Amino acid sequence: FGLHLLYVSRKDQAFAWAVSFGGFGFGILKDLFCLPRYVREVNLQDEKDVKRHFELRDLKQQPSLSVTRTLSQFAFGYYFGVIGYNLQF
Repeated sequence: FGLHLLYVSRKDQAFAWAVSFGGFGFGILKDLFCLPRYVREVNLQDEKDVKRHFELRDLKQQPSLSVTRTLSQFAFGYYFGVIGYNLQF
């Protein structure tokens, strides 16, 4: 049904696959050869995204302390603490 093409971010090709029932058989042959390349491209892009995330994380400074941040963290923790306490049996 073309779901394998959604994994590799090929939405238009997945739609064409679904509408034409696998490219009338030719899509299966094409995917036998092209799908490994598609997966390799997606995995390389994921590696680049992970590296970029860590580079940006290392450049950022610690968040500044503020009364608003502290009070909102306290309220958030208290809220979920009450929910957790009320879920006990």
